[in-house]
Amino acid sequence: MNKRIRKKYLSVEEQKLLGLYKDCESVSFYRHNDSLENAELFTSMIGKPEIESSRGTIWFSSTQDKISATAFIKS
Repeated sequence: MNKRIRKKYLSVEEQKLLGLYKDCESVSFYRHNDSLENAELFTSMIGKPEIESSRGTIWFSSTQDKISATAFIKS
């Protein structure tokens, strides 16, 4: 899709995010106090999520290229 058309349909906020993404080395997205189902859905947008736990905290994480997503399950 050409840039001119894409910018026409993106909000100013979305254009800023896209500019930051293109200029950075990596980007991470986090969600906290999520349900098990929502955590899995959120992280699976990036790829197949892995479930991890430590000291009673459980989270899903997924990484693809320079994007990572992590969702922590509410206790």
